[in-house]
Amino acid sequence: MRLMNRKSDDLEKAILSWIALVVCLLLAAWYIKSLAWISSQPVAISSWHQFKFTSYAIALLVGGIVLFGGIRALPEFGKMRIWLLIMSILIILGPHAWEFLKVDSCLDRGGSWDYIEFRCEK
Repeated sequence: MRLMNRKSDDLEKAILSWIALVVCLLLAAWYIKSLAWISSQPVAISSWHQFKFTSYAIALLVGGIVLFGGIRALPEFGKMRIWLLIMSILIILGPHAWEFLKVDSCLDRGGSWDYIEFRCEK
């Protein structure tokens, strides 16, 4: 009976790890497709948006690979996987924090923020 539980746990972990990997890969592909669409627009969109979408795609790829291996290794996730997962989260949150600080400082100085060109207008 104990062997059956172990096999079913392994199967559940394998299925969950594949689902996590596929979801992360699909989201990364969506960001790469969106990046290609942004780059092809006749209106000049700031390179900031391109950087943001690129960082999201990279973070999702790394996060998906980490989750794929990490879920199978549960309950021992490993220090390296934890650090890679933390780095993926920071890569995703970094552009949002940077954008928030830029917009906030612009508005504090009495300017208005242009989100398309990613610059402060006074």
